[in-house]
Amino acid sequence: MAPKPRVSVVWYKCTELRMHDHIPLQQAHLQPYPVVHLFVFDPFWFRPLPLTRLPKTGPIRAQFLCESVADLRGSLRERGHDLVVRHCKTTDAFRELLETFEIHAVFAYSEVCSQEIKIERDVAAVLRSAH
Repeated sequence: MAPKPRVSVVWYKCTELRMHDHIPLQQAHLQPYPVVHLFVFDPFWFRPLPLTRLPKTGPIRAQFLCESVADLRGSLRERGHDLVVRHCKTTDAFRELLETFEIHAVFAYSEVCSQEIKIERDVAAVLRSAH
């Protein structure tokens, strides 16, 4: 079996769908590996919050998110890249990438809220299990 290509991943999250002043993006492109740009429409963002039972992302925010993802994809394409968009749990998106690539590193802004931090930890566990 041929070795999988090694890549760096820029993991875009809901609050950072831009290219200018995106430090993780800049750091990823300093690496000697091709860069996979990833955004995941994780069901987590569309479920009701435990305390209020209100959706974490309402219809107006969801529309803004879709438009922002489309804009980011266009900006990346103008620069010769593309945005991989998945509609699944974030851990499943990383598992899918690991089927094709060896992930050298993931570049993303760190989260501050407990639920989002749990997703980051779950992704880290998926990546550790690949080695």
